This record gives sequence, C-alpha cells and structure tokens, in this order.
Amino acid sequence: MKVLVVNDERATADSLAEILHRNGHHVLPLYDAVEAMDLAEHLTFDVALIARKLGQSFLDLGDGLQKMMPRCNIIFVLDPGIIWFAQGLLKHGLVKEFEYLPESFKTEDLLKKLGEIASQRSLHQIETVFSDSPEQF
Repeated sequence: MKVLVVNDERATADSLAEILHRNGHHVLPLYDAVEAMDLAEHLTFDVALIARKLGQSFLDLGDGLQKMMPRCNIIFVLDPGIIWFAQGLLKHGLVKEFEYLPESFKTEDLLKKLGEIASQRSLHQIETVFSDSPEQF
C-alpha cells in the first residue's frame, strides 16, 4: 500500500517509513501538515499515518486529506489521554471516519492495522466488480 507518514519528529517519521518499507509498503515521510496537504493535490495514498504532535493542525490535515482522497484511510497516532476527545469529534460528525493508534504503539499493531485495511480494500474491490457487472457472473 502507499502510506503517507506525517510527523514533525523527523527521526520518528523516518524510522516508521523504513519499517513500513521493509514490510512491503511504499512510504513517504513528511514533517509538517502544510507540506502533506500540498502533496495530496498531486499524489494519492491508501493510508495516512498522522501524529498528534502536529498540534491542532492534525485534525485539519486528517479532514483535508479525506476530502482530497476519499478512499484514504486516516490513522491518527494519539496520546491515550485524548482518545476520548477524538472519539467525541467522530461521534458528533466533526471529523469523518478515522482510526487511531496510541503514541506508544508497537510495530506489530501498526502492521496489523495496515493488514486489516488492505483486506477491507480487497473486499471492497471484489464487491465493486460484482456490483458493476453482475451479468458476467
């Protein structure tokens, strides 16, 4: 999958990009929200992994990326203390669908989540084929 990693901590973004690349993903690490939004005008990604440390702009970035790339799955990396806040935003429709990982996530947790997203995408593609041309089956 094509994964966009946005984290203002360069070492963290680069480390995540390297791990994901070694696990078969095409990854682009970026270090600020403005740069990510500019790039999204020209490229599309399957997943955007966005760090909470970007400040308030992390929500704007998630929302903006989903508007520009509706099929992009957004994963926020959040401090466990504010997960309730993000869930409230989702519940009240202030942000669209997203997923999250705690800041202290393990690599296996991220890879598992990406695997689940890849499976959902494959299922969606199969359903689309069947619904687009049911007479062929």
